Amino acid sequence: MAIDASMLILVIDQSKTMIRIVRSLLKQLNLQNVDDASHASEALAKLQEREYGLAICDLHTQLAADWDLSKDVGVGKVLKNLPLIIMTDQANSEKVTAAKRAGIGTYIVRPFNAHTLEGKIETEITNRRRRVRHRVLKGGKLTYDNGSHIVACLVRDFSEGGARIEAANAQTIPTELVLSFDDGAAPRRCLVRWRRHNDLGVEFTDADLA
Repeated sequence: MAIDASMLILVIDQSKTMIRIVRSLLKQLNLQNVDDASHASEALAKLQEREYGLAICDLHTQLAADWDLSKDVGVGKVLKNLPLIIMTDQANSEKVTAAKRAGIGTYIVRPFNAHTLEGKIETEITNRRRRVRHRVLKGGKLTYDNGSHIVACLVRDFSEGGARIEAANAQTIPTELVLSFDDGAAPRRCLVRWRRHNDLGVEFTDADLA
């Protein structure tokens, strides 16, 4: 896919040197509409003031402590539908795992070059479009254990890639489910990615089952 050269990008890193490196790599990709921030408060202020097409954030900034996208608070509101790439020195660190649970799926391991960065940008923009959720409210059912258990639920947010679901005793519901809809839409196979009180965040793992 072609990356929009006019896209406004925010680079967030405590290291000015790293910001310069990322700016240089983006320039090689003809992406020069770039802003930067060194601290979480500065980054959040800029994200609230301007409409960015992409953020590239160091994993170890304080911003990382607030980016639980399963919560409708703080930075989660700002980053909810914004394509976001996290930079890290370790591909399998605990923070990367936590970021993935929070809904951030694209990371890049340092050092990287312009070609690798371009691929990550394309991947994240494509995936984020799939994750953009629309407010809905419709009834459904969660089926698991080969159909032996069925739980009524409410589907509250919906996207191409997943949904937020409200169900009683959500903490006890298994990870692998089939979601069916009371309006007759085709059922979807899904995996639970996060849980909070009686809410579940699920990812659709295949096309509809019709």
